[in-house]
Amino acid sequence: MLSNTEEKVLRGWWQSLVLSDAELKEKHLLSAPSGHKAKLKRAESVDAVLMQDAFCTLWLSLQEQENYSANDMECWAVIAASLIHVSPGYQDGIAIAAGKKIKKK
Repeated sequence: MLSNTEEKVLRGWWQSLVLSDAELKEKHLLSAPSGHKAKLKRAESVDAVLMQDAFCTLWLSLQEQENYSANDMECWAVIAASLIHVSPGYQDGIAIAAGKKIKKK
């Protein structure tokens, strides 16, 4: 289970990647650099996620709040890789939304 601090950092990171500029402005958040979301979505392995700038941003934000070891990094990479596939308009909990199959067109 995530702590309140972890949840806040994770939600802000995710929102910076998926919300529109107008929505981010309302929440007083900055948009993630262009391409971060797409590169993270295309990562084909946990190792590839670890190398993405979007993940590094999340990891460094978490490091500012808590003490984490290198062993925790892989776990957070899996969380990031799963969460990036959750659309901003989800109605269910994040875990349910992350576990849903993507309908192919």
